[in-house]
Amino acid sequence: MTNTKSEKELVFEVGAEGGSLEIYRAKNNNVGFNYFLRVSEYDIVEDVASSHRSCLSDNFYSTLSLLEDNYAWFDLYPLFVHEDFREDIADFLVEKLNKKEISNENFKIHKQDWESQLHVNFIYGHHVLEVDYKKIIVSEISKNKGFEYENYGENYDQKLLVNTEESFSYSEPSTHRLPDYNGFLGTVKVVGNSILLLDRKGEIDTIIPADKFIVRVFPVTSKEKTWDWFHE
Repeated sequence: MTNTKSEKELVFEVGAEGGSLEIYRAKNNNVGFNYFLRVSEYDIVEDVASSHRSCLSDNFYSTLSLLEDNYAWFDLYPLFVHEDFREDIADFLVEKLNKKEISNENFKIHKQDWESQLHVNFIYGHHVLEVDYKKIIVSEISKNKGFEYENYGENYDQKLLVNTEESFSYSEPSTHRLPDYNGFLGTVKVVGNSILLLDRKGEIDTIIPADKFIVRVFPVTSKEKTWDWFHE
């Protein structure tokens, strides 16, 4: 009788001429899988053949990370990617392409092979990205009070206060100690009754009282030429 718990299933494989990097999984005695990294080195590292090596992990992503620590798997020829991990591998691949600033010309060697294995299309073009810092607009709070009266008396020449209303408006700060209220670039942090305006390095630029100013924060985007992927 076959023990299915010990059977290994191939989930990821890349290779070069004469060598391969493989990740297998097998059900463990508990819930989940064990993952095995199998390396057959030949033409991958210094054209020297070595015996097969393997190591064990309980997580696919840590196994892939271990693989990345020793090999640039994203530069190799894709041989197989299990459907459970295709989107994750596509995300990882895009991350590496953008981090290394690999152009369409340099990636085209294996681009179609990766697309075929992952069932996605990779595109290289201008994309709008949100950056870490924000556009911050500071306005001064103005308190306005209105009064409502009713006339009374024999000749209605006397007034009786019947209602008061308070409203608030915002205006440009009157102090020059504040950063440009039209668009300071940085981040905001609230500490007690104070608002800290931090520059793009994360250092404090200005501290303002929270009861006298209102701060509006808007995302900042950058248009860059990067890689992305989408389903076929």
